Amino acid sequence: LGGLLVGPLIYYCAREAKGHGVPEVVRAVCREGGRMHPRSIVSRWLGSLLHVGAGGSAGLEGPIVHSGAAVGATIAERAHMDDRRRGILVACGVAAGIAGIFHAPLTGLAFAMEIVLAEVSALSLLPVVLASAVAAALAQAVHGNESIFHAPLGLSLSSTDLLLCLALGLACGLVGVLLTRGVALADRWGGRLNLGRLGTPALFGLGVGTLGYFVPQALGDGYPLIEQIIAGDLNVGPLLLLGFFGAKLVASSLSLGSGAPGGVFAPSLVLGALTGAVFH
Repeated sequence: LGGLLVGPLIYYCAREAKGHGVPEVVRAVCREGGRMHPRSIVSRWLGSLLHVGAGGSAGLEGPIVHSGAAVGATIAERAHMDDRRRGILVACGVAAGIAGIFHAPLTGLAFAMEIVLAEVSALSLLPVVLASAVAAALAQAVHGNESIFHAPLGLSLSSTDLLLCLALGLACGLVGVLLTRGVALADRWGGRLNLGRLGTPALFGLGVGTLGYFVPQALGDGYPLIEQIIAGDLNVGPLLLLGFFGAKLVASSLSLGSGAPGGVFAPSLVLGALTGAVFH
């Protein structure tokens, strides 16, 4: 049902809603002078709510980044700014979106400067800092001053733990490659099946729903599963953890490869958390 709802939105109303969101923002800044369609403020946001809310194995971060960038681009267009200042306002929207969803203004600042602008200058730094700080403050005023994940305090690391962290970093790098190639493979399958503009999201959504019927942990953004892992409440063996990992990898590849709007960041966090749990 989620695929059937998202399909018409993408192919008939707003084709810019297709995909992850972040690559389109970078392309708009680098190649199009920061120009983005004003309807992108709503289209990707609405599409991701329908997709992830229906159980799609994706995140909301990419669409929020895209919507925030579109807000900045629209304001710059209405103010008749040049391309450079338009790009800065796009970065402000990106930083505000990240800071608002994670309650992390420094993360929003770093993401916007490194990924979107790819530079740090006096002209861009202050506006991005202000946008990120205001968004984080507003989000905390509405939702409370709580982080998304609650990590236990008082951890002690030995030299053996640090070596394991090194191996874990290498493993998570491979996990990132697996997710990227899985999404690309699902995208190619969707093109070869030739199911039309509505068939691919619906069929892939059916596959995700079927998988989620047997492994509910594979559905949605997966943040509750991360909370369980961090808190130590997920008392299962390594084989079942690997099963969760495989189910989440397949579900995320199908969800994102179908073209439905959704972010890749949340699935990568879940897969990384599961990888860490296996190491533990």
